Amino acid sequence: MLERADSLRTTGAALSLMTNAWRALDILGVAESLRLKHPQLQGAQVTSFPSGFTKQLSYTGFGKCGNHEVRCVQRSVLLEALAKELAPGTIRFNAKVVSIQQSTDSSLTIVKLGDGTLIKAKVLIGCDGGNSVVAEWVGLPASSLSGRSAIRGLATYPEGHKFGPKVQQFWGEHLRAGFVPCNEKDVYWFTTQSSLSCDSDIGRDPKSILENALERLRDYPEEILDLVKKTQIDTLTLTPLNLRWP
Repeated sequence: MLERADSLRTTGAALSLMTNAWRALDILGVAESLRLKHPQLQGAQVTSFPSGFTKQLSYTGFGKCGNHEVRCVQRSVLLEALAKELAPGTIRFNAKVVSIQQSTDSSLTIVKLGDGTLIKAKVLIGCDGGNSVVAEWVGLPASSLSGRSAIRGLATYPEGHKFGPKVQQFWGEHLRAGFVPCNEKDVYWFTTQSSLSCDSDIGRDPKSILENALERLRDYPEEILDLVKKTQIDTLTLTPLNLRWP
């Protein structure tokens, strides 16, 4: 496994994993340990802002893949659980892939790293994000900017929070915001909004991201402002949202 950073890293604080993802994690043998740390979500409440119109969505019931299962998982916990299942030395850090080519005399794929190392592989799986070298090699179109960005963070309540096991979303005209509990003390929150030219500068400084989030949310319900104020500063990110057209 090749990782271009010098250690395990995450971006985005947390993510919601649904039924099919849990089936995959069951097969990998890490699902139960993650379930113990992340309670199952029962549904979502979506509120139009500022009209106040609210719609309730259920995450319970039975679907074609079995019982529905949705949980908000901290990315760092997920990454550590997956890495723990690997044999020592499986992850190779500081390994940036710069090019890929097919061997001319065999079915092997040759991966070249930034330090000049060549690795021959029978199977190559790309999980390298929006600027994927693997995606480019197999001929997928380049990813495009969506014109929107996201601020994400993780708030912590040392004595426990009061939120139930459901997603809360607020849909405004230019900004969408929401939050969802990961466990009894940590709550993941996010905003999505139109990108600004200053986003790249703000995104380099967590304190600037925090100030920017509070300014954007100044007219939103107090409960989400309180969440933002309780954010672990090192979990804050402001990133553009990219997409890859099929």
